[in-house]
Amino acid sequence: MREISDVYKEALTVLSNCDSDVIAKIPDKVFKALNKLAADSNLEFYIDSEKSLAEQDISEECKDLLSIIYYTYMSDKEEKKEILSTWGKNEKGV
Repeated sequence: MREISDVYKEALTVLSNCDSDVIAKIPDKVFKALNKLAADSNLEFYIDSEKSLAEQDISEECKDLLSIIYYTYMSDKEEKKEILSTWGKNEKGV
């Protein structure tokens, strides 16, 4: 398991490679909190622009954090229903 500060730094690195219209949906206070929580990290993490997001070596903890950020700030009502359904199935091991 990664240190929590590393997970936040990794998430910030992934988000920094997203389109500005996607980033604009995330409140500034969330970015400030992420930066504060990532401040103690010494992690060297890079995104390879030649690879898709799915091909990147992103930790499971970071994927979890990014999914929560997506669910909270970017998804519409229909997507929220789908995400909750998927999370429920994952919890049940389906």
